[in-house]
Amino acid sequence: MGGGVPVVVKNLLIINVVVYIFCITFQGNNILTDFVWRYLPKFDPQNMLALHYWDSSAFNLAQMVTYMFLHSLQDMSHLFFNMFSLFMFGSAVEYALGPKRFLTFYMISGIGAAIVQEVFWTIDLQRFLAQFSDLSNLANNTLISVNGESMTVTELLAYRDGVLSSLTTVGASGAVFGLLLAYGMLFSESTIYVFFVLPVKAKYFVVFYALIELFCGVRVATSEASDGIAHFAHLGGMLFGLLLMLYWRKKDRESGYGY
Repeated sequence: MGGGVPVVVKNLLIINVVVYIFCITFQGNNILTDFVWRYLPKFDPQNMLALHYWDSSAFNLAQMVTYMFLHSLQDMSHLFFNMFSLFMFGSAVEYALGPKRFLTFYMISGIGAAIVQEVFWTIDLQRFLAQFSDLSNLANNTLISVNGESMTVTELLAYRDGVLSSLTTVGASGAVFGLLLAYGMLFSESTIYVFFVLPVKAKYFVVFYALIELFCGVRVATSEASDGIAHFAHLGGMLFGLLLMLYWRKKDRESGYGY
């Protein structure tokens, strides 16, 4: 293992911090935005680049990548802990895999997390979406009574899209959970100090953390409450990371090299 911060991890840290500063700068009104909005159409980079539900008007395919470079603008600890984890686990993983494989792994884990989050939303929204299933057969100006108020089909569809477009996910957490999984596979016998005090072998820590995420994800999915954390995206990052690690392990063993 080399010394210092490896090249891909270093650049990912820089990109995430720069994007955070850019997004928080263009949040709300300030001297810079007042100047920029004179010459450019007003835009919200945080909302534009965040991952949205696939069937909303706010979604575009590039968000499957861009969302993982954004973090909560209301809670800087979101950025700090993801970057701390990227540095702690990602550095060791990059030295083990090499920069090309590491970057591939990071991106696949992040995209995989986005895919799983979209699947979760699709399942979770079934009851809500069922209310609008018959609207396609009606004229746009047809009046429908909703909670004692009359709304046109067009207004109802706009309401539907507004709800769907409000669903967003940001953060490098999915990719970072993939890195945690890779660390547990590559350095299974190494010791992780939980809260800097409690020693736990990496392989047990990864399994325990995955079970916590699964429990929290199921609890949120089966209740009306939300903790604001994309637990299934985290699990998705681990799942896609696991599949890629197993693929590389099989490929390397067949070629005479293994880890």
